[in-house]
Amino acid sequence: DQERDVRRAVFDRTQGHVEGTALWLHGLYDWAHSRGGNALRVGVDRKGVLGGIDGGLGGLRVGVMGGYVDGDLHVRDQGASATQKTKLVGVYAGWESGPLSLRGGGNWSWHDVDTSRAIAFPGLTGTAAASYDAQSGQLFGEIAYDLLGGPLRLEPFAGLAHVRSRTEAFTETGSAGALNVGRETRDANFATLGLRFGGEMGAGTGTTIRPRVSAAWQRGWGDLTGTTSAAFGAGGASFGLTGAGIGRDTLVLDGGLDADLGGGLSVGASANATVSNRWSSTGLRAILGLHF
Repeated sequence: DQERDVRRAVFDRTQGHVEGTALWLHGLYDWAHSRGGNALRVGVDRKGVLGGIDGGLGGLRVGVMGGYVDGDLHVRDQGASATQKTKLVGVYAGWESGPLSLRGGGNWSWHDVDTSRAIAFPGLTGTAAASYDAQSGQLFGEIAYDLLGGPLRLEPFAGLAHVRSRTEAFTETGSAGALNVGRETRDANFATLGLRFGGEMGAGTGTTIRPRVSAAWQRGWGDLTGTTSAAFGAGGASFGLTGAGIGRDTLVLDGGLDADLGGGLSVGASANATVSNRWSSTGLRAILGLHF
């Protein structure tokens, strides 16, 4: 679920009653590996930046965002790898009334993918490579309720996201083992239940510190695995290719620290981890904001 980075950034931006206009930037780095459900061991590294501008008035905050992410995938002991360059745009909004909060948004992403793999069969060795386009998008929302109020915030929350991805058909080049791979469209849904705790405290000289942690359970359904039709050569018999898939039940953990330094400038850092029967991932974030 690569779209989780966007949801995380939006939910961070739409917490708290803050009026005025703000610019923000998130630098991210993630690494993940498949855990089971497939004979292949897949590792993924992703790094990039998300940013946007938003404005708040009363309990409502709305904004637009964009980003760029580089991804590197490798299949261990198989001589296969891929790179993915992603560009995205999105919109979001958040509304708070007393202890009740509603947040949501949507985004669309364009992916440029390059793949390479080694072919090693009895009597046949070589390499095959391909370049193709893919797109993905999502609609998502969250409802939360603050049980404490004041400088401390204890917030049960529930979220829902629908994610659609589409991969264009492509033909590998290289040796005789190159594949023709068909177009694929996947629709998946994710429901989240969790608890978020945070607060704020003064640190002198106009600085405010805001620590935060959260834990959630994510349930996925729909096309979590994805099967694509492929064939050897233009007239070969087709067969199915199955990916590593997405975990149906996932534990999602987040923790971070933000600091308002005065003059509208804020900085922060956070870490996150996810664990499922299919994947484990860890991520780091650096956060910069300017409010005016």
